[in-house]
Amino acid sequence: MIEDEVKPVTVALVGISGYGGVYMDFFQRGVVGPQEGCLVAVADPYAAASPHYEYLQRQRIPIYGTLTELLQRHVPQLVVLATPTPLHKQQCMEALKAGCEVLCEKPLVPLLEDIAPLEDAMKSSGHRIGVGFQWSFSNVMLALKRDILAGRYGRLRRMKAMVSFPRGNTYYASSTWKGRVRDTAGQTVMDSIVTNAASHYLHNLFFLRGDDLGKAQEPETVEAELYRAKAIETFDTCFLKGRFSDGSEYLYMASHATTTADNPKLMLEFDKGTASLNVETQDDCLRITAEDGTVHEYGNPFKQEEEGQKLKTMIQWVKGETAVIPCTVSTILPHLKVCNALFSQAAVANFPSSLLEETEKGLFAPDLYRQMEDCFHTFALPWEAGLPWSAGKVEIKL
Repeated sequence: MIEDEVKPVTVALVGISGYGGVYMDFFQRGVVGPQEGCLVAVADPYAAASPHYEYLQRQRIPIYGTLTELLQRHVPQLVVLATPTPLHKQQCMEALKAGCEVLCEKPLVPLLEDIAPLEDAMKSSGHRIGVGFQWSFSNVMLALKRDILAGRYGRLRRMKAMVSFPRGNTYYASSTWKGRVRDTAGQTVMDSIVTNAASHYLHNLFFLRGDDLGKAQEPETVEAELYRAKAIETFDTCFLKGRFSDGSEYLYMASHATTTADNPKLMLEFDKGTASLNVETQDDCLRITAEDGTVHEYGNPFKQEEEGQKLKTMIQWVKGETAVIPCTVSTILPHLKVCNALFSQAAVANFPSSLLEETEKGLFAPDLYRQMEDCFHTFALPWEAGLPWSAGKVEIKL
């Protein structure tokens, strides 16, 4: 019994390039210690091109071309999926059927209709899927959510988030699916800034509103403005605003078309205080100022140790050391429902050429960051702020 308790959890990683490289770093840099989890196999058809290939060779970690090949030789306790979105549903089901717990990177699936088969697979296998929205696993965000649930700061009245992640032509050219509704093989992807790169920060608003640690709340209303500067099928800029059933409000904005890169901003207004991240100070520290003037610092949710909590938590789940997976299939439903509704109901407007500037990296909107900041501080969509390029809002039905 004692020997079982000290054995590390066996982990297989599917996809070692792109974000899969982040998981490789968790093992190589000791974010996950050898007594916690042991990487026993990886699967990636292009593993030889990865900067982590030599490490895998030195450690004699078996490399396979596919998850199917891997599962024919190994039954790891945990399978981590860092693969393209169209592969997620089938790979999750395959790993569950083999008797593995699963940690799948976001987005889990592109469509709501993909959820039921995954729920059935979890039920029949007795195993679970964790979804890699890292802020839902972060100790920093979970500490804040526990205080929200305990009513420490009273009612949460207003939430807002701003994300500025400039991306050039090489970003969209680096895959067969970025910025596309379907990949080149015809599989549904629905990739956009709100479903992929900046999805964490919209999901986090819904997650912090959840009435339990592993739940998120669906908004009651959604107003949207979608734009693009790039020559893509979907959109690179998104503004959302709405309210929840209790009347509290949220505002979210994110863009790949800005020229200023910085870490996301977050502000939460309570009856008894205000929490902020990168608003008054750009130090990546989430802190709350209570109504009596006292300041409580929750910490930095961007640290590698915080990002690695999703893997550490799933390892703890396998060991029976935690009773809650903070983000699983049901937790992501509010975000997925909003994203599906955006794609089916909201038109995408092209930014006017007068707003754009061509650089060697691609088309960008130099004034957009400042305009987003103005919208953030005034809690306004572009049409409300009177921005001349606004195409107006669309009211989304969920």
